[in-house]
Amino acid sequence: MLVYFNGAKGRSIHKLNAFDKALTELGIGNANLIKLSSVLPVNVKVIRELPREIKIGEIIPAVYVDVCIKEGRAACGLVIGYRKGGGGLFYEYKGNNKEEVNKILEEMIEEAFEIREWELTKIDKVVVEVESDGKEYECGVVIAAFLYSHMPESPRVKV
Repeated sequence: MLVYFNGAKGRSIHKLNAFDKALTELGIGNANLIKLSSVLPVNVKVIRELPREIKIGEIIPAVYVDVCIKEGRAACGLVIGYRKGGGGLFYEYKGNNKEEVNKILEEMIEEAFEIREWELTKIDKVVVEVESDGKEYECGVVIAAFLYSHMPESPRVKV
């Protein structure tokens, strides 16, 4: 299975449109998202670029975090902690700036692995920082989208 892991920003005078622009920038603005919790299955390939266009109305399960502001600065991020033997966890966080989000994400994923008594072999993280002057909303989105429709078809066996 493929998991598309990336982040983007969008701006608009409307909050929802700023969020939509960020999703469109990611290439998934025409999909329907189903929010998931935080477990990465075994045998997953994480990618940073979409392998092909998403179909209009496609249903995509995803772990995501967003932050939308009209004034000031904020950040959001998502971390993947990989487990020895495969699989892992996602954790998301939003805060005041990139530095805070990076620090908290690392602390949270390390503790999550300690709770489960899993060996953490690798961390992968995407953090997006947004800033706005009060005229428009700026929205940051980080997503891990499960692309079931992008899996290669299994070979068919003739009987």
